[in-house]
Amino acid sequence: RACLELSLRNMHSHCADCPGLFGPHWPLVIAAVSLARRELLWYLWHQRPFPKTERVYKSVGKLWAPPTGGEASFASLYDAAKGLSDLAAKFAPVACEYHTSYLRDVHAPMLVDVLARCRPALQSTLKEPRALALLDSVCQRA
Repeated sequence: RACLELSLRNMHSHCADCPGLFGPHWPLVIAAVSLARRELLWYLWHQRPFPKTERVYKSVGKLWAPPTGGEASFASLYDAAKGLSDLAAKFAPVACEYHTSYLRDVHAPMLVDVLARCRPALQSTLKEPRALALLDSVCQRA
């Protein structure tokens, strides 16, 4: 938990100093925040009271004790994850612009062909009309 918190804080400081890093590191940032979320949920799940039936209590009851200082590490991990996710939400357009230009430059020729073949199916299934416009804007450079 301490290693994860330190990694989140380092990512936050690097991305806050240079928001352009959000573009290429977006998958890493999302993975780190997701991992922190799962760790926090695991901690909360295991804070439930242990069932104290006689048979179970004798076998496992001695091992079931919340770790000391757990609340402090939980709070600091939550703070680090919240800070990074707030920063990611603030600079999400940077990542969107980076990945749009990446798709436009690298995958546009292939995407034009795929879009031409799938356009009828996409028009009938997509509820958001801006989605096709976005795909068309990516393909315009090709």
